Amino acid sequence: MTERLADIGARLSTHRQLGTVVNALRGIAANRATQAKARLAGVNAYATVAARGIAWAAAHAPETATPEKSGGHGLVLFCSEFGLAGALSERMLKAHEADCRTASVFLVGTRGVFLAEQMGLPIAWSTTMAFDVEGLTKVADRISDAIFERVGDARLTTVDIAVPVLSPGHGVTSERRALLPLDRAPIGTVGDALPPLVNLPLPLLLERLTEEYVFAQLCAAVIHSFATECEARIEAMSAAHSNIDRAVANLENAERRVRQDEVTAEIIELAAGAAAVELQS
Repeated sequence: MTERLADIGARLSTHRQLGTVVNALRGIAANRATQAKARLAGVNAYATVAARGIAWAAAHAPETATPEKSGGHGLVLFCSEFGLAGALSERMLKAHEADCRTASVFLVGTRGVFLAEQMGLPIAWSTTMAFDVEGLTKVADRISDAIFERVGDARLTTVDIAVPVLSPGHGVTSERRALLPLDRAPIGTVGDALPPLVNLPLPLLLERLTEEYVFAQLCAAVIHSFATECEARIEAMSAAHSNIDRAVANLENAERRVRQDEVTAEIIELAAGAAAVELQS
């Protein structure tokens, strides 16, 4: 019985230590999600400036015939970088399994790359997700370079983005939107503001501003994906902590029962000894 009590005590200590680790992971994920979302305001302001420039340049640039292109379709697919984020990567890959077999997929996230290899899904290009918020724009920069390289040599004509979204009660779902060719509808038209000082030919200015606007959209997508992975990890760690709490409660109950059984056994042994002494006398 003493050995059983020691075993329960050891398991209790292990579970409590695991609970401390889970709490730490949950806290780190929550902090990173908050930091990432705080960057969105700046990215949106940057996109707004680029959009206004595009609207002005498009309104004043001479009409030119757009050459027909017959390139393929690309999809920027965001998965998780690490584990302990629930089924985020699995759901994203399952949702876009057909795209992986027909389009050029730009996959972000080491965990997603690993699972795609296991599923036998062809990936055209991949990169790691940032480890912290300081590296988010670098990820967007790598994706942008890879996309425009393929658009420039006509390997790609259209590109979409698929970003994971965590919905309470529904888990992770995929939110898909077009990236290229640029949809001018959300950008709108130029207003009555003073014209900007322009040092570039308007067609070149329009091209550069379009690249900046696409980069801003990629930055926003990277931030959303990073925050969603952190939120999925928070959810997974919360579930793990609840399981640990239940296990600790069960072990504590078992420890009390064993202690009570041990005390009862000692009382019975003492009573039996006293009765034997009394009989002998």
